[in-house]
Amino acid sequence: MDLVPFDRDLVSMELKDSFREIFVQQDITAVGSTVRALSRWQAVYGFIPNVKAKGHVAEKVLRRMLRMRVDDHLAEFGPPEDGDVARVAQGVGPTAVDTLILLDRAVDLVTPNVTPLTYEGLIDELVGIHNCQVKLDSSLLDTGDDLPDEKGESQPEAKTAETENGAPKKVSLPLNSNDDLYKEIRDKNVSALGQILQTRAKSIKELYAGFRSNRNASVSEIHAFWKQVPDLRASYKSLSQHINIAALLKRTTDSNDFRERWQIERGLLEGDAHLEEIEERLHSEEPAAEVLKLICLQSLCGGGIRSKYFDSLRRDFLQTYGYEYLTLLSALERMGMLKKKETFLDTGATLWSSIRRAFNLISDGDVDVMNPNDMAYVTSGYAPLSARMVQFAGSPGWSVCQEALRLVPGPTLQIRQTDAPMELDQSALKS
Repeated sequence: MDLVPFDRDLVSMELKDSFREIFVQQDITAVGSTVRALSRWQAVYGFIPNVKAKGHVAEKVLRRMLRMRVDDHLAEFGPPEDGDVARVAQGVGPTAVDTLILLDRAVDLVTPNVTPLTYEGLIDELVGIHNCQVKLDSSLLDTGDDLPDEKGESQPEAKTAETENGAPKKVSLPLNSNDDLYKEIRDKNVSALGQILQTRAKSIKELYAGFRSNRNASVSEIHAFWKQVPDLRASYKSLSQHINIAALLKRTTDSNDFRERWQIERGLLEGDAHLEEIEERLHSEEPAAEVLKLICLQSLCGGGIRSKYFDSLRRDFLQTYGYEYLTLLSALERMGMLKKKETFLDTGATLWSSIRRAFNLISDGDVDVMNPNDMAYVTSGYAPLSARMVQFAGSPGWSVCQEALRLVPGPTLQIRQTDAPMELDQSALKS
């Protein structure tokens, strides 16, 4: 199967260049690969009754997927005879998956340019997660295997940092649900990490200290405790590793520069212009990718950038970071992530402002990151548009929020698959 399982609830096709291929190079090979993967899934596990799609490429995938299911059915059973009801494939009925939602990346170009504030999101943003693994300095991960002593402190052997060619040696750490602690904290806002890690550390230390203080433990009690030791060692090692990683992230998130960037992003999402602040970061030669994300965010949320600023930003960016970025800037313009806005067309209102209000993407008040009741906690204020669309698919349902969906570029489709395969008709096209 083309889908590679990385976690208990995550499969991926690992088509990392598909966005560029489809939207820049006009190469839709990835569409065919996606269709084959979904068709094989349904052939093995049963058809998915409810299918929703948003965007032009999502529509292509849906049409081809339905066409392939029809072709497979005809190849197995042949065309129905005149007057007969279409024959139904036997054996594989509806799957345990109730709904398939197909979303173009192009329907939400804003979210990838916003800095995440969840533990997993920040690890990916600042370090990089590849195939559910992260590579970190060995000194961060080599925490020793010893449990805490009577005072609750670990007693690892002194170790020197390993190096390769003078640089700290990198070690891979799997990040998936097999690690119970990571499973618990991966989606937590970083502001909530300290309390969770502290509670987990206290629990392990109390368990170990309680046994050490029991001088009159029976043989059966000693035996029962030592049966827990391997799991306790693994839990303590995982805890130490995640404490070290959290401390690494905290050094960035506590910096004034990071906080100022968050303020700029929040202002851009609310429709404000921050061109002077972006220019200041550009002239300070901050990392090119970070500056470029802010420029794209300004363009996407502001309905484009006014001509005089657009031309000067483009020129200054190339002069600062090099003309090798010219191809990238041109590609971003073709995709619509960078756009020039003529002054005579500037009415003040933008499509993004309408989308923001329709989907309630910006939290009005302070976000409770400790006990969140809305997905906006993942950025401390902004709910990702694509995630909100998935939420609306469940409640109140896409049929109820058609006006909001029409604001988002691309067609909206909803179908219900049955035992008898069928192709897409115009009744499924909602907008």
